[in-house]
Amino acid sequence: MRQWGRKRLYALAAAVAVTVAGGTSAAVSSVKTVSLDVDGAKRTVRTVRSPLVSELLQQQGIAISPDDLVVPALNTRIQGLMEVVVVHGKKVRLQDGSGRELQKITHALTVGDALKEWGISLNQDDSVNPPLSAAIVAGDVIRIVRREKQVVVTEEKIPFQTERQSTDQLDQGEEKVLSPGVEGLQRVTTTIFYENGKEVNRSEERSVVSPPTDRVVAVGTRPRQVLLASRGAGSFTEGSALTMVATAYTGGGTTATGHVPGRGTVAVDPSVIPLGTRLFIPGYGNAVADDVGGSVRGNHVDLYFPSEAEARAFGRRMITVYLAR
Repeated sequence: MRQWGRKRLYALAAAVAVTVAGGTSAAVSSVKTVSLDVDGAKRTVRTVRSPLVSELLQQQGIAISPDDLVVPALNTRIQGLMEVVVVHGKKVRLQDGSGRELQKITHALTVGDALKEWGISLNQDDSVNPPLSAAIVAGDVIRIVRREKQVVVTEEKIPFQTERQSTDQLDQGEEKVLSPGVEGLQRVTTTIFYENGKEVNRSEERSVVSPPTDRVVAVGTRPRQVLLASRGAGSFTEGSALTMVATAYTGGGTTATGHVPGRGTVAVDPSVIPLGTRLFIPGYGNAVADDVGGSVRGNHVDLYFPSEAEARAFGRRMITVYLAR
C-alpha cells in the first residue's frame, strides 16, 4: 500500500503535464500503458485509445466523488506511459477534547496522517482512539482526549506540641513556660490532573521546610505553701496543702501514739503524713496526725468525731489538708 501526500500528487501532476506536452503523433497511435493507483492499491491498465482520465476510471469501475483526489485531472487525455492516482475522500467524525463532534474528510490512510492533514497537533499526554497507526475507515469516530496537569504549591504551618515536665521547684497547680513553642513550616505540592478541561484526579506531596519546636512547660509537684493559723494565737506559720479523701470515725480506746482520741485526732498513712504532724482542715479545725487505720492508705485521712451522729453526717468527701512545718 502506498500513501500519497499532496506534494507527491502535485509532483505527479507536473510530470503528467510534461508527458502530455511532449507527446508525438506516433505515441497517440501506440498502446497506452497506465499505472493505476487507487487508495494505495496499484495495478497496470493498457488501452489502444486515448481516453480521458475520467473515461478510463469509468471503464475500470472506479467511482469518483467531489471529495476525491485524482491526479492527473479528470479531463486529462491518456498519453503514452502514465500514472493515475486516485485517493478517495473518507468522511469521518472528530471529537477533539471539548466533546463537540465535527464532520471531517480525509485522504490519509492512517489516523496520525489525518490529524497532520487537518493541522491538529497532540501534546505528550494526549491520547487518541483509534490509535495513530490505525487505518482510517469511512464512518470512523476519532476521539482525542486532551490531558493537562496543574501544579499548585502552597505553604502550611505545622503546629507545635507541648511537653510538660514535672518539677518540685514549683508548687502544685503552678506552671512555668521554660521554652515557647515555635510553629514549623511545610510545603504542600498539589498536582491536579485534567481530561478535556475537567478534573479527574489530584495528588499531594508534603515536605518539611522547617520543623516545629515543642513548647516546654514546667508543672509544679511541690505541696502548695499556705498560712496556717495556730490555735489561740494570732500568729501564722508556713505549711503545705494536700488534696485528700476524708472519712470519719468515733469510739474509745487510745490512738497509735497512746493518746485518748478527741476532736482534732486524725488517722493518717504515715508514709504520706508523719505522725505528730500538726494539721489544719477547713470546716474541722486544727488537728494532729495522731492515729493510723487499716483502711487509711495513701492520700486518705480519717477524722475523729466525739459522736456517731457527727461521724455519719460527715461521711466521705474530698478535702484540703494543710500541714504545718
